[in-house]
Amino acid sequence: MSRNAKREGRQLAFQTVFELELRPGRTPEEALRSRVASIEEDRGTRVSAAAVRFAERLVSGVLERRDAIDEHVATFAPAFPIEQMPVTDRVALELAALEMLFAPKAPLGVVINEAVELAKTYGGEGSGRFVNGVLGTMAKRDAVDGVQDSK
Repeated sequence: MSRNAKREGRQLAFQTVFELELRPGRTPEEALRSRVASIEEDRGTRVSAAAVRFAERLVSGVLERRDAIDEHVATFAPAFPIEQMPVTDRVALELAALEMLFAPKAPLGVVINEAVELAKTYGGEGSGRFVNGVLGTMAKRDAVDGVQDSK
């Protein structure tokens, strides 16, 4: 899968999980279809099938493993309870943590950079710095503790 398809998939997954937070009555499939349709309408071209498949995997992974992911994130941001984080920051952290914990071949630098970009684009003034700090600490600690090797 191309780098662009993964980048587009991460953005699509972010928007989908975010939408599910704001409209909890929607199914993940409905939210994803809605996001794809909106993107395609805005830019006048189709979203690649590879990006959609990658987004589907990310969305389902976050939803299925949210408790474990949030618990892990909370370890690295103890001053910021998960339930009190801005939704944009939490979703960016959850998606990146999913890849860091459960997709050990995902390049950490890319995963972190793209999460930071999503946080900067959709979050508040300090969102990018916050997400970068949490994920950077997580990556260093997990590398030391061998978390990726055990997943």
